[in-house]
Amino acid sequence: MTPFGIRSENDISALDGEYIVDSVRLANEQAPEGFRFYFDEPDMPEQIIGGQHCVDMFGWLVPESRASEFEPLWKARLDDELDAGRYTIVSFDEVNGKPVATFG
Repeated sequence: MTPFGIRSENDISALDGEYIVDSVRLANEQAPEGFRFYFDEPDMPEQIIGGQHCVDMFGWLVPESRASEFEPLWKARLDDELDAGRYTIVSFDEVNGKPVATFG
């Protein structure tokens, strides 16, 4: 089963799969309250912070209240129909030895 926030197994290549899965999980754990992160593409470089695989990445930060209308379009890769205003970059920095996501 593909992890939440990743459209398909095709979005996870063998070379960067662990980094993407871990990074999307961390982004969703650290997303602002009431929001979900949906992955689009990585923005290298890959790094390990506090034992966690991290890679900066692009995607959509969507309010949970809009997730049910967003997800079908996202899964169908109808990116032109998605809210471009919610497209963001997630970058990871080390704070006290742990990865911290910044949404910008």
